[in-house]
Amino acid sequence: MVRAQLSDGLRPGEVVALRPEHVNFNSGCIDVREWKGAKDRVVFVGNRLVEGLQEWMKRRLESEWLFPTSKGTQVDTSHLRRSVKRYAREAGLEEVERISPHTLRHTFATKLYRSAGSIRRV
Repeated sequence: MVRAQLSDGLRPGEVVALRPEHVNFNSGCIDVREWKGAKDRVVFVGNRLVEGLQEWMKRRLESEWLFPTSKGTQVDTSHLRRSVKRYAREAGLEEVERISPHTLRHTFATKLYRSAGSIRRV
């Protein structure tokens, strides 16, 4: 889930609310349904993430959620936040307390802005 967020900029709540039918593996699109402002949006993702999601689909538990808990229920965003911290610690990153799903989203936006060169393009 962490890798997905950095490559597509999804909010934690959007990640845990994803269902398998929200992912179009042929077009590389993820449908984010009724999130902020009750608006739907489409997020285009790269081939690497699509391939990773296809592999995940082969081994995930049968559930209505794309990223279910071990019991098949929806993951809570607090679990996602704890996982990000744990992975940051395991990676030996400095200032682990400052790393969060939101900082990953911000990093994504910064990278996108820098590559686009214009906020209007973003």
